Amino acid sequence: PQKAIALLSLLMLYALFANAAITYLRTPHALRLVYRFLAAFLLVGCLLSLVQVLSGHGFVEQGKARIQRAFGSDVHPVSFAIQLLAAMIGLELARLRLGRMAGALHIMLIGAGLVALYLTYARTAWLMGMAVLGYTLLARGSWLRRGVLGGGGLMLGLFVLAHSSRFADLASLPTFLENFSPSDMVFDWRYVNNSVSWRIVNWSFGFNQALEQPVLGFGPGQSALASYFHLEMHNLFLESLFEGGIFGLAALLLTLAGLVRLHRHLPRTTPNDERARALVNGFGLTLLVAVSFSTSFVDQLMSFLLYLLAICAAGAQQAAGTTPRHLHRAKQLPARPPITAHSATNAL
Repeated sequence: PQKAIALLSLLMLYALFANAAITYLRTPHALRLVYRFLAAFLLVGCLLSLVQVLSGHGFVEQGKARIQRAFGSDVHPVSFAIQLLAAMIGLELARLRLGRMAGALHIMLIGAGLVALYLTYARTAWLMGMAVLGYTLLARGSWLRRGVLGGGGLMLGLFVLAHSSRFADLASLPTFLENFSPSDMVFDWRYVNNSVSWRIVNWSFGFNQALEQPVLGFGPGQSALASYFHLEMHNLFLESLFEGGIFGLAALLLTLAGLVRLHRHLPRTTPNDERARALVNGFGLTLLVAVSFSTSFVDQLMSFLLYLLAICAAGAQQAAGTTPRHLHRAKQLPARPPITAHSATNAL
């Protein structure tokens, strides 16, 4: 009971903080502060990644000692990589809301984030980044452009999957599926060694256990202790069912429904608004897929970055209505006087 109360209290504090931040941080000055923080996060993350990899103190997978993976300011490359992706998207959203052009400094910051993202060797985040970029490019434009970009992106993705050594371990997945049975959940590292296979074993084992106590679950924090590999469930929906039962899963689904409802209120009056919506949609969809295959990303730093991203997505009304800098020199049409009752009577 104490752990459950502590978890609910923490979630309530998260919700109150997010609500207060989005409600009150609605000025251009606040967005500029968010932009600077995200810029510092990307620069520091890139520097830490380079030091970790070049010095040989990176994260090393079991059996892959020759691959040094950057973990930056986190404890695992995957969670750090998704934090980088959230920071880059938040940075771009802040730029769009402030009406700034993508200058050399902004491009350099995005480049620093991409360097750190590559050094993590986190293919989950790589695929998320490519999906967000693809969605953003396909969300707007003619059908011909969408067809060309979509076909080219699909061919590029298949080429990377077929020729990149980072995805070579997935070749053992068909062998695993041929010999796997939900009633006999055994994982033999000698024959099958890919992250998708052990996830399937973990999910099957966790789901069968969740059915033993489906109403209230086993309590917060218990899924990692009871999993097949003593790791996180790597599926937010199954984790919610295991720890909170059908009520916990229902709460998660209601939260997602609330986010969809809030999304409908995002501004969409300017081209920058449309670009921002495309970024939010792309990242939201890919993050939803990611939490179905990886950890739930509810640590404090990731939550804080998601709050900042939400602030940038909602934007400041005053900032969203400002004129971009590169349009200040454009010729402005004289404003028409407002229509009053007297002027309307004279017109008649």
